[in-house]
Parts: sequence; structure tokens; C-alpha cells
Amino acid sequence: MESTPHRYPEIDLLRTLAILGMVIYHTAYDLGELYRWDFDVLHGGWWFIARTTAALFLLVSGMSNTIANVRTKTAGTSAMWQRTIKRSLQIAAAALLVTLATYVMDPDTYIRFGILHCIAVSVFLLPLFQKFRQWNLLLGIAAIIVGNAITGMTAHTSLLLSFGILPPNFSSLDYFPLLPWFGVVLMGNAIADYIYRRKGFGGMHLPSGLSSVFSAISHWSLVIYLVHQPVILLILMLFFGRSTS
Repeated sequence: MESTPHRYPEIDLLRTLAILGMVIYHTAYDLGELYRWDFDVLHGGWWFIARTTAALFLLVSGMSNTIANVRTKTAGTSAMWQRTIKRSLQIAAAALLVTLATYVMDPDTYIRFGILHCIAVSVFLLPLFQKFRQWNLLLGIAAIIVGNAITGMTAHTSLLLSFGILPPNFSSLDYFPLLPWFGVVLMGNAIADYIYRRKGFGGMHLPSGLSSVFSAISHWSLVIYLVHQPVILLILMLFFGRSTS
């Protein structure tokens, strides 16, 4: 794995595909929920798009943060942790904005531990697991198995919410607990460690124009995540008028 700054176009491409999937899914969700289009976004193909998109975001997060951690660690462990904490706090701040915005919209289903919350915590935890390198593939699979095994478990507290154990009558617009989803981040760590560090892969070659586009989208992915829903709603209102719900 290189210690000098270098972007891997395939990682930017994967993150761009995740953003595209997110925009497509949320457009379909808004059309079904607000304009009564016949979209069952909670099942079938739409459910598959939503889960694939989330998995891509988390996988790429594991890959990209592994690369960044290894690079900054060359300047010392403290430099790596400074970078990790800064990035984790940036994502956590964005997650808090999502929580506040959705609470104002609907206090009964607001987002308490959505995908941004999951990524923020995962980014912070990742350096603790990095020493396991490719073994994180097995640890990730184990986390996914455990997470699916405890699905549906409840407790009379919200303190276990981040681990997949829910309080009674819990409902949320977006929920991605660490179990099983941190497992996907760990798999991304193992994949990046194997491909870029062990095998020394220098990245795929794409036309410079495409690489620049994917790089820009990837770089601004957090901002895109925060603004895409208001933009979608504005565009739909311009085309179809105010919602019927």
C-alpha cells in the first residue's frame, strides 16, 4: 500500500455507484410515499437496491479508511488516531443533523442510529481491528451472523440500540446497527489490506475525465448525502406539484 497520496479509481467508482443507488431509491421512496406511485420500496427489488447500496457505502468506508489509516500511521500512531477521530467526528456531526431534521419531521420515527451513525462509530473502531488484517474477513462474517441471529431481540432500554437490540415498539426511518453492519466495514478492511497492501495493486485505469468525475463525487459524498433528499423533493415538486399526502 502506498504511503504517498494516491486515489484508487475503483473505490471512487464504488462510492459513486452507492450514491447513485441512494438517489434512485430515495426518489422511488418519495414518489411512493408522497405522490402515491405504485412502488413497494420495502420489499422485492427496491429492498435489494436499498440493502446493496448500504452495503456498498459500508464496504467502501472500510476500504478507504484502511488505506487512509495505513498512510497516516507512517507518521506515527498518534497521527493515525488524530485523523480517525477528526473523520469520525465529521460524520457524527452530519449524523446528528440527520437526527435533528428527522425528529422535527416525525418524532415517532426519527433516525437514532442510521447509516451515518453506523459509519461514524465504525470509522472510530476500525483502527482497533486493523492489526488483524485479512482475518477481519472472518470477523466481519461472524459479526454479520451474530447480528442476524439477534435480529428481533428487545430490551427495555435504548442503550443497546447501536448493537441491534431494540426497545419495545421501536420504529425508525433508517436503522443500521453495528451488528451486523460493522461486519461489512471489517470485510472492506480485509479486502483493502489484501489487494492494496499485500498484493500492491496500484488501481484500475480509467479515462482521466471519468476518474475526475468519480473522484469529485466521492470527495463530496457526505455533502451529497445530506442535501440529496431536499434536492429530490424540490425537483419532484417542480415536476409534479405539491405532494398529495
